This record gives sequence, C-alpha cells and structure tokens, in this order.
Amino acid sequence: MTSSPSEKPVTGLDEFRAALLDYKNISSWAMGGTVAVPLLDYVVRLGPPWPWAGGVPIITAVAELLTLICVFHFWSRSSRKSVSRRIVILIVLLVICFGSYLYLNGTFTFSTPLGEKFVKGFTLTPDAALLITPEYTTDAMLEEMGYRPDAVWTSSSITVMQLVLLFLWLLSFISLSATIASFVLYHRRTSVRN
Repeated sequence: MTSSPSEKPVTGLDEFRAALLDYKNISSWAMGGTVAVPLLDYVVRLGPPWPWAGGVPIITAVAELLTLICVFHFWSRSSRKSVSRRIVILIVLLVICFGSYLYLNGTFTFSTPLGEKFVKGFTLTPDAALLITPEYTTDAMLEEMGYRPDAVWTSSSITVMQLVLLFLWLLSFISLSATIASFVLYHRRTSVRN
C-alpha cells in the first residue's frame, strides 16, 4: 500500500515514500538537495583530495542517502521536543565539523601548478627532517621534489590526514542531511495531521 501525500503514513518507509512522491512540496526539494550538494564538488573542488578521482562526491551522496533512510526509519515518530533538540545538536556538529574541515583542508592540502590537489602529511620523512630549516621550508622541498608529498612526509601521516579530511567532510554532510530530514519529517507529519 502506498501513501498519497494527503494520507497519514503508517511506517517510516511509508513516510519516506510519501515525502519522495511529494514533488510539489519545497521540503522534498530541500531533501533532494542534500544528496545533490556534494555532487557540486565536481565543479567547485572543495572536497578532500582522494587517490581515485570522483570518489568523494559519490561516497558523500551515498552516505547522505543512507542518513535519510535512517532518519525516516528510526526517527519517524519523534516528538517536537526530541526533533528540536536533535536539530540543535546536528547544527552544532555541522558547524564544528565543517569549520574543522575548512581549517585542515587549508592547512594540509596543496595544489600543483597544473591544478591537481594533494594532501600533506604531518610527519616528515627522515631525509626531509634533516634538510628542513626556517630558510628551506617544506613547501620549497615539495616544489623541488616535483610536488610528490611522499618525498616530504611519511605515507602513513598522509593517509591519516586523508582519512581525517574525508571523515570531517562526510560527518558535515551527514549532519546537514539529518538536520534537513528531521525538520522535513516532523513538519510534513504535522501538516498531514491538520
């Protein structure tokens, strides 16, 4: 049995299906936008660099879709007080994670003259540690080494930083998606009752 937008959904799945079918409602556009936003990374290139091209926007869109499914499944009957508290927590989490991501992205990434973006590490290789001085910086060494980060920083520190950037990026968008879905779910449910 499928629910029309004017009927009260019975389960979280019915609620999810009804919200997806309600194309005229602006809340459905907002929900769809949460999944589409990370795909803009193809154009803007704000996302974390990853060894395989195009992976981060796809992973982000899938994580957001799974978040929407979880919100509709687990939180479909939440009270206004629970939804309000959850939205505040999610917005605070979004601000902290995205602010941290922007700081670390600005500090631990670099672009080559060709416009490719790579992640820096936080631990120098033994050879680089012997050569780095206030006059001969990691940026100068990186340029001299042909913009190969593994020639300056250890592979493990580069990998850890890639994972930290990816984690903060995903958690930011998961928080955004959960915030919007919680808001939409609660207000859609209350409008169906009226």
